[in-house]
Amino acid sequence: RFWHDMSANIQGVSEETTTGVHRLYQMMEEGKLLFPAINVNDSVTKSKFDNLYGCRESLADGLKRALDVMVAGKTVVICGYGDVG
Repeated sequence: RFWHDMSANIQGVSEETTTGVHRLYQMMEEGKLLFPAINVNDSVTKSKFDNLYGCRESLADGLKRALDVMVAGKTVVICGYGDVG
């Protein structure tokens, strides 16, 4: 009931994740989407920039933090596939 009460004051929302966008499409098909939603996830600018720079940097940072190992002077190979890999 909380979101139904708030929906009168909401002009729209944006979603930046694949999971969130799929959920919004599901809600729209079920007639449960209470306000307009913009799919930012599929924009060329967001997907290309985030996948190229964001994922690359966050993966390296996550490995360094989790393993607590200095990477300087070492050879590291990270393999992947698809837009993110």
